[in-house]
Amino acid sequence: MRNISRLLTVVVVAGVFLLLLAKVKAIYYTAIVAPSEYKNIGTPRDMISLSGGFLWYVDSQNFRLVKVNSSGQVVRTVGREGSDEGEFEYLPTSITRDIDGFLYVTTLRKIYKFDFNGGYIKSWGVYGSGAGELSEPKTIHYSGYGDYLVVSNSGNNRVSIFSLEGSLIREFGSNGTGDGEFD
Repeated sequence: MRNISRLLTVVVVAGVFLLLLAKVKAIYYTAIVAPSEYKNIGTPRDMISLSGGFLWYVDSQNFRLVKVNSSGQVVRTVGREGSDEGEFEYLPTSITRDIDGFLYVTTLRKIYKFDFNGGYIKSWGVYGSGAGELSEPKTIHYSGYGDYLVVSNSGNNRVSIFSLEGSLIREFGSNGTGDGEFD
């Protein structure tokens, strides 16, 4: 089953099925290594849809973000494994977008902010268990109700809420099985 998922992925966007095949032609080159043909679209872990049928997905296998059009063609890739600006030291796990179009991506230890086209803006996060520290965040969600980011800080058994610039607003939860605890 795992080999099949690498060859073919079906994505539903606004009620339309997109078929992403294993061999997808790239029509946009980034400064970061972007081959002319993709034989492996990676491991889509999380995704967001955009207007015009575009889609950004987190490719945790290849430490990158991938933007595809409604035909499944790769139009942009962002990031790779590394520790330089715009690279991912740890596996990217989740993506969200705010009302202004900025993209936010979690890795196993950091949060990254990109512009709408994938240009690196900043990153924040320290690995640990203290206030505002991250340990294996699995998902990130933008809340338009308060203009903030909600992060499932899984390794710390809590939910962390950050401003769009990375300041900790509040956290709740702890390890356990009682009220207000996450197991």
